Amino acid sequence: MNLIGRDHIIKQIGDNIDLCHHTLLIGPSGIGKTAIIKRIAYLRRRRAIYIEEPKPIKTLYLSIVKGLHHLHKLQIERMEAEYLNWEQVEKRLSREKTERLLEIILYNLSLPYHEHKPPRLLLIERLDGLSASEEEPLKKIIEKSVVVGTVRELTAKYEKLWWNFERIYIPSLEPEHAEEVYNLHRKKFDYKVRDEEKFKKRVLTVAAGNPLAIREMINKHRARSEVTEEHIRNTYHEAGVPVVNVTPILLLAGACTIATRFLALALNNTDLYVFAGGGYALFMVARFFIYRSMRR
Repeated sequence: MNLIGRDHIIKQIGDNIDLCHHTLLIGPSGIGKTAIIKRIAYLRRRRAIYIEEPKPIKTLYLSIVKGLHHLHKLQIERMEAEYLNWEQVEKRLSREKTERLLEIILYNLSLPYHEHKPPRLLLIERLDGLSASEEEPLKKIIEKSVVVGTVRELTAKYEKLWWNFERIYIPSLEPEHAEEVYNLHRKKFDYKVRDEEKFKKRVLTVAAGNPLAIREMINKHRARSEVTEEHIRNTYHEAGVPVVNVTPILLLAGACTIATRFLALALNNTDLYVFAGGGYALFMVARFFIYRSMRR
């Protein structure tokens, strides 16, 4: 099953892999980096190793070794790993030091995979979660493989690690693709909504093209017997458009205009009084339209 609105990105990553180019996927939480990288893992399953969590470093090493074992490409001195299940291999390796695990990984990644195919493919999530001491050993692993990694944002701290990665920024979904995602998940949770169009508009507006936000806002109401107007107004998600509480700002603005009017009276300043009165009138008009839009 293809990912909605992401075919061109998956093709671009595939082209990079064929050329043995490292790739870095960049985007905020929920934008679809994990879905994309898992799709690549499925399409390249004969030589790909997917790593969900790169830290602590021993977890990363064991994940790579497990992937090599799963692909039947693991060779360890004084161990016939191909005849053992992973639990048996892991039990022996869990007692090894990280330096020894790194040696095993580098040795296996150095073995010829296929003369007409690129080297082993590592798909690593959250590459921006490593400590300074973990960067150097990971550089050695990167040199002997093709890596596709994900980060939320670029930081100078890791520039030496991914300086030669091709960077792909994952954009928000186009409106038609966001609507397609909405319709897909709405069918999965077919609960009653008092105003279906208003609910759809609210979800798509708040999500701002973030597929995770769309899915979770729909999923949020699955236990309700009916989604009311109030439920629709209160639907939001942190990964989408941030919801700003304007009430304190409005209260402060109103208090300032009223205080200015009293000050004008105390100073017997007609100009200041008229100015404050105009400001208060603008405040009331703005308040009306802001709250009106929030109720829609």
